[in-house]
Amino acid sequence: MSGAGLERYQYTSYATTGSLPELASSQAVATVQRYYGAHLLSSKPFTLCPGEAGVATYSLPKGRILEVAFAVFNGNAVLIYYERPKAIAQSPAAVAAMRQSVCFSL
Repeated sequence: MSGAGLERYQYTSYATTGSLPELASSQAVATVQRYYGAHLLSSKPFTLCPGEAGVATYSLPKGRILEVAFAVFNGNAVLIYYERPKAIAQSPAAVAAMRQSVCFSL
């Protein structure tokens, strides 16, 4: 957690033979299984590098939001989990870290 314990940021990477659409589907299932009560709000291209990465947004219990940025690069799946209270805006530092982690053509 960062700051006063309001935000969480996690990086995960593993080998895969799948594509970006396959990763989008599998991460959605895994996220709903991992986070009890999670509801998918949206899944779309990551606007900072469309076509290269995606981002899914979930509503979590207790007034929280989870954003999962994901990409496939050189046979590896990369997932970034960013959790925060709904009441606070996205951290520019967290968004920059997500971009650096999943936008490989920059």
